[in-house]
Amino acid sequence: MITGAIRRRLARAFVVRSLDVTAYSNRALDECGGFPEGDLFPFVFPAIALAARSRTGDVPREHALAASRAMLDSARETVRRTIGEPSTLRAGVRQGVYVGWLALAHGVYREASGDGRYDDERRALCAVLRDELDEAGGGPLDSFPGIRWPFDTVPPLVALAVSDRIDGTCDAAWRIERHHAWVLEHAMDDATGLPSSLVGDRPPFARSAPRGCDLSLRFGMLRLLAPELARTWYGRYTRAFWCERGWLAGFREYPKGSSKGGADPDSGPIVAEVGMAASAFGLAATRTMGDRLRYGRLAMQLAAWDAVWRLAGLVAGERLRAYRPMGDTMRIDPEYVTGFLFGDACLFLTLSWPEAESEYALTGVEVNAEDPSSRARAPGPTRASVAAPMPG
Repeated sequence: MITGAIRRRLARAFVVRSLDVTAYSNRALDECGGFPEGDLFPFVFPAIALAARSRTGDVPREHALAASRAMLDSARETVRRTIGEPSTLRAGVRQGVYVGWLALAHGVYREASGDGRYDDERRALCAVLRDELDEAGGGPLDSFPGIRWPFDTVPPLVALAVSDRIDGTCDAAWRIERHHAWVLEHAMDDATGLPSSLVGDRPPFARSAPRGCDLSLRFGMLRLLAPELARTWYGRYTRAFWCERGWLAGFREYPKGSSKGGADPDSGPIVAEVGMAASAFGLAATRTMGDRLRYGRLAMQLAAWDAVWRLAGLVAGERLRAYRPMGDTMRIDPEYVTGFLFGDACLFLTLSWPEAESEYALTGVEVNAEDPSSRARAPGPTRASVAAPMPG
């Protein structure tokens, strides 16, 4: 696999960083503060990726799991500092991003390791998610109090499905069905047939057009929850967002023909309409959806970037380190594969988890993309592993 060598370098680098997790935490908070959830994702993304890679031989299993625990503990500290003690949170906190991603990291680590030390906290977080999903009546969770980006309900749903499989419960499937039925009825973009990226708290709910950074990250996880819906939406996504510009190809940040076009912290740079975040997360989307041609194109571009960036580091390393594109909140360094720490955390996740399209699905839920009132099949949890090894 073209990306295998890069993924192994990232795995080794995050294992080394975890050996002095206090120093890493300080560095991450210093260098990632200008990015969305820059106090959470530099910890929770590597925690998930390291747990997923612990079965593959990228690094020794015991080292990968120890590093995953260290990153997970740092993520727990972020949640503790930001919204409260994770094990004692109750419904009403309305922090779907922090609660959902931490619950998901707990679940992926638990499945990969068999280590139950965090089980009580994982179950407490899942109880918060269940109660808030029920209160929302199928609608999206609050990402943060009063703000609802529908994508941010997907990691919590995956977390519930993983916990179902760990604990032998059946709490996720009907909530997954109900949420996607709500999205299909209330939060779809008419032009593309894809979910809106932002919704309000009263009709009309859809407030903003679909975005590539949302959808690329969404598809790997949606493939675990509702495979047929994922396939339908992915076909629409490639038609509206895939972009070929000669030597450059990738996913747009905004739909084809959209009047929007500016970059922001979520999108990263946009070059010739190609969004960097949409295309980086697109590595996971294309891989999990079995889209070998687009995955190969993105992977070749990543390999080319890696070769050029490593050469630039040898030739002009000090000048690169002095460059501050976002002031003191972002440090460029040739030691990072992407050039910056937040980018490496995102890339490590997208190259590591979820796994290949043919590996597994978390539930048997199916939602008819044309008929939101249809009833989905919900047989309960399966036994396949969310941390199953991916070929290559």
